[in-house]
Amino acid sequence: MKRVRESNRLALLCGLLSLLLVMFGFGCVQKTVHQTSATQVNKPAAKKATTKVIKRAKKTKTVKAKTAKKVVVAQNNGHKNLYAVTPRPLKFTECIRCHKAEFEDLKYHGGKHQAVSCTACHTKFHCYNPLKHNYKQIMPKCSQCHNPPPHGNNPAVIHCLECHRNPHEPIASLPKPAKMAKECKICHANIAAEMKKHPSAHAQLQCSDCHSKYHGRIPNCSECHQNHSPLVKMGTKQCLVCHPVHTPLMISYPCKKSLNAVCAGCHSKQYNELRRHHTKHSDLACAQCHPRHAMWLKCQQCHGLPHGKALAKKFPNCLTCHVNPHDLNAVSN
Repeated sequence: MKRVRESNRLALLCGLLSLLLVMFGFGCVQKTVHQTSATQVNKPAAKKATTKVIKRAKKTKTVKAKTAKKVVVAQNNGHKNLYAVTPRPLKFTECIRCHKAEFEDLKYHGGKHQAVSCTACHTKFHCYNPLKHNYKQIMPKCSQCHNPPPHGNNPAVIHCLECHRNPHEPIASLPKPAKMAKECKICHANIAAEMKKHPSAHAQLQCSDCHSKYHGRIPNCSECHQNHSPLVKMGTKQCLVCHPVHTPLMISYPCKKSLNAVCAGCHSKQYNELRRHHTKHSDLACAQCHPRHAMWLKCQQCHGLPHGKALAKKFPNCLTCHVNPHDLNAVSN
């Protein structure tokens, strides 16, 4: 009987221990699940809290800015301060907002100045003071870039703005050539020297007689001169083949048969003879025998001694027999 009781006690004790172990295990699992669920629940909460912090910071910043504005307004007796800003530097293209005329001059007639920005020349601007009369001091000088003077040091041409009256259109602003006779010979000294060395009717004219209306104008020769030949239509390009424009009597002839018709304008008889009586001379350019105006070569310079020394000694002048070089078939009896 005593043994049975002890066995029952032992069984009860083991049962209690097993129950405690089961309860402890269940508690751990429930805690883990609870922690996991709490973490998942707290994620949106954390995000919401972060958003609140950011909004609070922005609100604080806005409040500070408003407070600063209130201080500025208070310092200015309550009115708004339009100048309480930090301006950005101007770009040179924004100069047009106030200086439209100068901008348009540069855009259409600026020449090489079109490659230069406003502030490259105008290093000082918006500082003119009529009380100080400082206009000359703040205006850029041509010598900032054009140094040495491009036209030399002659007193007549060192004052740039006397000719280039508008630096924003330096060529287009030049006065009419008739008012620049003195300056022409200074800037174009080589041409003046050529015309003096080789006088012609052109040397009796003023520069502006040909280069009229505006600086750099190239006239057409036909404005004064007629064609040499009715067989060809001549313009400046054709005239300049033979006549240098400033020394027109220094004539040179290119050896081109196609230009023979030009010579025919004055020498139609010889031209027609060469065409009517075809010989080897008919295939030559006039300039091959006449390298200069009113000049002709000796026959020997091309033909040598075609008939031997004895005949050349007896008839030293070829034209004794070949009476017409433009018609070699015509011989003397």
